[in-house]
Amino acid sequence: SIAGVAFAELEHCGMTPKEMQAAGKPVLVPDEPNLCNHVTHGETGLIADIDVDALADAMHEVVLREWDHECIQQEAETWNVER
Repeated sequence: SIAGVAFAELEHCGMTPKEMQAAGKPVLVPDEPNLCNHVTHGETGLIADIDVDALADAMHEVVLREWDHECIQQEAETWNVER
């Protein structure tokens, strides 16, 4: 896959974005506190408004953007087994 989409309305812990990041994939999340605090916009994924048009625009951007997959994986390390 190119990226992951974790667009749940109510996510309680953020495991889904961390699993995608562990695979080096950028994550598209809603501008919702329990998900957007796991993504650095433009570096480890994209944060989109909770709106159909905003989501479509963000999906287009996530496909076209060049991503640093190692940087994304490092973000997931904050949730590794040792921690």
